Amino acid sequence: MSAEPTPRERLVALVALLKADGDWCAGEDWVKSREIEPEKPVPCPCCTKLVTVCVKHYQLREPGKACVICRRDEC
Repeated sequence: MSAEPTPRERLVALVALLKADGDWCAGEDWVKSREIEPEKPVPCPCCTKLVTVCVKHYQLREPGKACVICRRDEC
């Protein structure tokens, strides 16, 4: 049995499926570019909304807002 995927691997897979027809390398490239500029708003892989990436949890979020995990941790 394989190990559980990391949050980063899950985001790469999500982007690969939604944006790049399952191309892992394209998903990896997208996530790497977000790691360099996580606060720069870019189009969401699945729609036209702008998103940023929480590199602590590898979650997509609305620009200027905390990700769902960060918000839960604040409570």
